[in-house]
Amino acid sequence: MNRQGLQSRSHRLEQMRSQASAIKEAARLSSEARMAGLNEVDQRRIEHERAERYAQEQRDQQLFRNLAIGIGIFLLMIAAISLVILL
Repeated sequence: MNRQGLQSRSHRLEQMRSQASAIKEAARLSSEARMAGLNEVDQRRIEHERAERYAQEQRDQQLFRNLAIGIGIFLLMIAAISLVILL
């Protein structure tokens, strides 16, 4: 192979390496953009789950309060009925 052929081949090889490097960088940037989008979706999901958990805790606390009040009223009624029966 002559000198000009070697230079041409070397030049093409360098161009290909440069293109490969540019392709790798584009793929890296694209991957980062996809991950950023996925991270944002995941963050919204976590916030939604947190809000749902808080709302459920509030409903549970209200239920327990109402149950405690109901039991208290029931016990007061039993005590009042017992007192009436004893008198």
